[in-house]
Amino acid sequence: IEKSFYINGKEAVIYVGDTDFARQNKVYATSMPEENYVIRTVGNGLILAGGGERGTLYAVYRFLEDIMGIHWFNQFEDSLPPKQDIHLQELNINWKPLILQRDIYRSFNNIPKDKGRFCARNRLNRDGDYPIAPEYGGSFTFGSPYFTHTFARYFPKEKYYTAHPEYFAMNKGKRIASATSQLCLTNTEMLREAVRLMKDFILKDEMEAKEKGCPSPLIYDFSINDSRNPCECGKCRKLSETEESEAGPLLYAINYIADEIAKFRPSVYVSTLAYYHTERPPRTLRPRDNVIIRLCDTSTNQARDFSAPENLRFLKILAAWAKISKNLAIWDYSITYPTPSGPYPHEYTLAENIRQYRKNRVMSIFWEHEGADSADFYDMNVWLEARLMEEPERDVNTLINTYMQRNFGAAATEMLQYRHLLNQSVIRNKTYIDWFAPPAAFNHIDLETAVKAQQLFDTAESKVSGTELERVQRARVNLDRICMLRLSV
Repeated sequence: IEKSFYINGKEAVIYVGDTDFARQNKVYATSMPEENYVIRTVGNGLILAGGGERGTLYAVYRFLEDIMGIHWFNQFEDSLPPKQDIHLQELNINWKPLILQRDIYRSFNNIPKDKGRFCARNRLNRDGDYPIAPEYGGSFTFGSPYFTHTFARYFPKEKYYTAHPEYFAMNKGKRIASATSQLCLTNTEMLREAVRLMKDFILKDEMEAKEKGCPSPLIYDFSINDSRNPCECGKCRKLSETEESEAGPLLYAINYIADEIAKFRPSVYVSTLAYYHTERPPRTLRPRDNVIIRLCDTSTNQARDFSAPENLRFLKILAAWAKISKNLAIWDYSITYPTPSGPYPHEYTLAENIRQYRKNRVMSIFWEHEGADSADFYDMNVWLEARLMEEPERDVNTLINTYMQRNFGAAATEMLQYRHLLNQSVIRNKTYIDWFAPPAAFNHIDLETAVKAQQLFDTAESKVSGTELERVQRARVNLDRICMLRLSV
């Protein structure tokens, strides 16, 4: 992309990885922790080096993005700056991950997979359900059978119910086994079997990882099915009442499993969900040091950040789990299931929310994104989430402006004004967008806002052509759709 590349006035020489030049200048890639990296100029030399499977790769991509101005807003396009001579002065970036696991669950539908290239370029170390290939550094991921809602995967009804109905939750006096029920978490025999099954999964995964030449998974999930319906047997009920939360029986079970797994594989974590009825921390029980609590944000207003009064409840729950958990993770949502295409200013919530996660020592963030072909400003929000998970203190307005300029060109001003308009209307109308928001919840798309927004799109379309025009028109589809849906409410 450049004509010539100079550092300190001399033609540059680039040293990638564990080179003699790097070691001579006290940069030792082989002794760096995984993902830590250095970007450093020495004379006219540029060192790009990092630790583990991903460190050097991340150093290269970070240099290309932040220094050279190349961006990857989606997996199909490279956003390149104008061709020009490159003149660098001194650089000295020493980076280590603040959020250890950075994962965005992107819905691909029929879109071809890219083996994790997009994730590596944006320094994401997990790609939802899709593996990151070894050439892109592999994943910091979960082991079998899955990464969430695993009760039914450990104990399928077909295999266990007839012989062991006592393994399953009691509801209204009857043991129930289904994808929408739970387990009896105080049943010792069930817990012993769960430990045996988890050990088998670990051994199987280790063998497969060795054959593929990649690291073994380090996190194994044992978490509630995607429903409420906790066990109502006497022992579970007594424990939940004593602990003043259904997280009591859950943490009792998880700690039992974690203790046994710690003897078997000390480096492995056992993960579970603080979700629905297990969201509130227990009164006295505490997670073991090898337990990861993944708190799910199912109730906040996605149109406002955590400083909004209606979101303080979740902040209190977050702080309470942070106080008792050595390893705290987050499952957050960038999706409104009944209205997946509905436009709302999600981007203005991200910086504050991720900083709150960091303040509460969150080690892992999982963003659930779906509807890549229909969601509002999907590319921008995915890119912002990746950037801010990497560096929570980055200025989000600068990032938004960069996206607007590079994506919409001459129409950037109008597109930015459109997003500001939505944000102002959310505040004015006290809009509340949760993850099950119907079209009626998008009350910030009132008549005044809709008219102004359409006028901005008219102006934006008149300024651009070609690909940039197509991008403006694609963004306008979401506004048109919510206007139509709101008229029918």
